[in-house]
Amino acid sequence: MNRHMILWMFFVILILIGVLTETPAVTFMTLAVALTLVAGQLWARSAVAHLAYRHEAPANRCLTGESLDLNVEMDNPTFLPLPWVELTDFVPQKGFYLGSRDPSAKENLVIRTGMAWFQRIKRTYKVTLTARGFYPIGPSTLRVWDPLGLTFAEKRIRDSLYFLVYPITVSLKDLKITSDHPFGDPERQRWLFQDPFSVAGARAYEPGDPLRFIHWPATAATGEMMTRQMEGMRSPDVLIFLNLRTMITAWHGTVPVLLELSITAAASIARYGTNRGYRVGLYANGNMQKARTDESAPLLQVPPSSHPRQLRRILSALARTAPHGSAPLEKTLRKHTGGDLYSSTLVVISAVVTDGLRSQLGLMVRQGYSVTLVYTGDDTAPEIPGIVCHELGGSRRWAQIADSWGHSTE
Repeated sequence: MNRHMILWMFFVILILIGVLTETPAVTFMTLAVALTLVAGQLWARSAVAHLAYRHEAPANRCLTGESLDLNVEMDNPTFLPLPWVELTDFVPQKGFYLGSRDPSAKENLVIRTGMAWFQRIKRTYKVTLTARGFYPIGPSTLRVWDPLGLTFAEKRIRDSLYFLVYPITVSLKDLKITSDHPFGDPERQRWLFQDPFSVAGARAYEPGDPLRFIHWPATAATGEMMTRQMEGMRSPDVLIFLNLRTMITAWHGTVPVLLELSITAAASIARYGTNRGYRVGLYANGNMQKARTDESAPLLQVPPSSHPRQLRRILSALARTAPHGSAPLEKTLRKHTGGDLYSSTLVVISAVVTDGLRSQLGLMVRQGYSVTLVYTGDDTAPEIPGIVCHELGGSRRWAQIADSWGHSTE
């Protein structure tokens, strides 16, 4: 039973008392107050129905520890003055700070104010983001009281504003990966010349492919944009496979520090590869966080491409990484390898190596793949014949990286 129902029951009881006791004053006063409440409720409902609220950010992507602006605006487009308006905007409670980095300042964005007719209020808040992640803003609740403050009306506003904090990227030297060719030598796979008259076949068009190589007959036949695959054209591909599981079995939970170290390693290797002109792709055994509650969680995968914004795509996907793996990594490896990817270099990043993953990696080496294992666990790195393994140092190494970046470890 809500507040309004209790109030109306009280008025009904007073009116019955006034009628039964034949006391006109009680009946009249009760009716007068009840009518006032009805008028106030209509006032509040009309005001909140027309009251507009929106929040926006000039830039919604940043690096760890940076600050961004959050602009909020309320607009009263009616003749009704609003003596009391309350806005509550739900904001993330970890790694997200409004104008302060004080850990005790954990609260939602609340604005209490009055508004005249046709008044617009604008405010700007400084937001500090101290951890990699996906930070949705909202939903928002608007509550408007009547002029006497006796009753109110409210509405909820759902918006798609979010902040995206890219993962930390460091040099491979800082990850203790110091060899000259840490992931093999993909440059040996690059041909100096391409024969534009020797077409080996057609493949799906990817952003960044030259338009002059579009295969128009194949495009017309398939209904999708296709590009010509030339003889001797073998791009140096680096495929990153990220294991989101940090324990042997999924139901044992997740070790957050090892997951963050794995994500940082994936982001750093992606930057290393794109800076050298490699076609870098990313696949993980899990999903990204949903941008909206009414949509399904997309898979965490970014196909290899030489597009200038490929690194941004990978970093955005890693920023939205869900904190758990939905399937064993060996299934992801089997699904996304084969065909024209045999010339690719596979970089497997994992904090745990199960028997199934070990067997799959050994099989891929025997099939001719160039495989590198980046081990982010706390234990000693496993030895797998034919695979170069880089041991990063586990949680102790992540603590050093996080401290140097001022990363929140909440």
